[in-house]
Parts: sequence; C-alpha cells; structure tokens
Amino acid sequence: MNDEREIPHRDLAESEELANAVAAGDVAFDLSAPTPELPPRLTDEPMVVISARVPTSTYVRIRDEATARGVAPSVVVREWLELQQADREPDRMVRLGDLRRAIAHLEDAAA
Repeated sequence: MNDEREIPHRDLAESEELANAVAAGDVAFDLSAPTPELPPRLTDEPMVVISARVPTSTYVRIRDEATARGVAPSVVVREWLELQQADREPDRMVRLGDLRRAIAHLEDAAA
C-alpha cells in the first residue's frame, strides 16, 4: 500500500521533466505579466457555505455585477448581506479598508 504522501511515478517523471526544462532555460517566467487581483477579504473569520433559492432575475443581477467587477458571485452576495446587516446595526464598527473599498466601488459606479 502506498503512502498518501508519495508522488505517483508518472507525476514524478513529469515533475522531473518540468524541472529539467526550467533548468535548461526552455521555460521562462514573465514576472511582469499581469496577474488577476484577488477579491477583497471582508472578514478574517472562517467562512461557511450557505445556500439560498433566489429568482432567476436576482441571480442574473448577481452574476452580472460579479462579472462587471471581476469577482465571484459569492463576493457580491456577501457584500450585499453585509450592507443589509450594517443598515440594521448603525453603531457597528467597520474596518477602514472595507469603507475605502465601498467608496471606491461607488466612485466606479458613478463614473
């Protein structure tokens, strides 16, 4: 029985092949190439998965907003939920970074 930490022979051969290609200079890395921006973290708390049924029109609005902003639909839903919660808790403290992102989003939407 193989130890789960062992690399299968095929993967090891492919890894050695790739390492040899890099060592020979056959593979180049462009460190100046653009990289996708990660979505902002709204909280340092662990995330949990929930599910909800929404009308198709609501899903389309979520998807379109996410596509326009280049984020996952879950980011949009999470932000909308946070905004609703913030409206109900006016004395709740918010992080400055979250506030700045919200203002930047409003400025982008107004442009």
